[in-house]
Amino acid sequence: MYHNWPSINTFAVQKDKEHYNNFVYYCRERIKLKEILYIKNDVELVQPVLFLQLGDNYFYYAIVNKNVSTLHELALCNVDQMNSDTLFSFIKKYPSLKEEAFYDIQVSFSGSFASFTPIINNEDIIKNTIGVNENTIVITERVSEWQLTNLYLVNKDLWNWIQENYPTAKFRHRYTLDLKNAISNSIGGVVQVDFYNSGFTTIVSVNNKLLFAGNFEYANTDDVLYKLLKLCHYFSLSQNELILQLSGLIEQNSALYKDLYLYFSNINFRNVTWQSKNTDYPLHYFTSLNDLAACVS
Repeated sequence: MYHNWPSINTFAVQKDKEHYNNFVYYCRERIKLKEILYIKNDVELVQPVLFLQLGDNYFYYAIVNKNVSTLHELALCNVDQMNSDTLFSFIKKYPSLKEEAFYDIQVSFSGSFASFTPIINNEDIIKNTIGVNENTIVITERVSEWQLTNLYLVNKDLWNWIQENYPTAKFRHRYTLDLKNAISNSIGGVVQVDFYNSGFTTIVSVNNKLLFAGNFEYANTDDVLYKLLKLCHYFSLSQNELILQLSGLIEQNSALYKDLYLYFSNINFRNVTWQSKNTDYPLHYFTSLNDLAACVS
């Protein structure tokens, strides 16, 4: 749609701050933010809870009730780059993120650099190992029940935005959540895969032991198959015995799913627990957001 915006010079002359800000927002949104889907259910929530999932190039949120049984609002967006402009656009586009008085706020950072290591107490060793720069901060997250530390980096603009807008938010990396959801006593093993816009996360576990946690990019189905089959070969997992759990942006009637079904015998989808009046999208699209439900107190 064509917008007959006045020139920037006209705004400067008129000193019309409101219209100028709208113009800046329009430009930022067009360049930075790409909405994949948006859902809003007309329900009244008592003690609303906000879930945020923030990756290198995507931004998801959901607003649910305290016991996570009813979905009020949800959006999945891709971004060209995670920076202050993108975050400004996000708040402007979805005003409920600022207007609601949230009972609880749960954040899942999903940046591509994260690694499980044995518990380390020396922060200098950690920083020297992973190479922190001025645009990132390092977070160490203990997973005590497994005697592991999850080391990960967070974009500094993103971290400052969370601190400024949601100072009471509780946060963790999605690998920490995935680890708790994926660990299984299955002898054949579990491979948990969650798809986002141009990549997927993978957690591999066998008999209550974590074998692998990582992110992969992909351009086509062959990329996905190659990486998953290579993991199976490396860890000596049988494609007929392991359980492949799928979630995220994958359709059951897609070419990707059909190809996976040719190579893996046991496939299921991890679905959300909340109810929604909107049934246009499969529930497994939102599983990674729903995983934050276990963190609500």
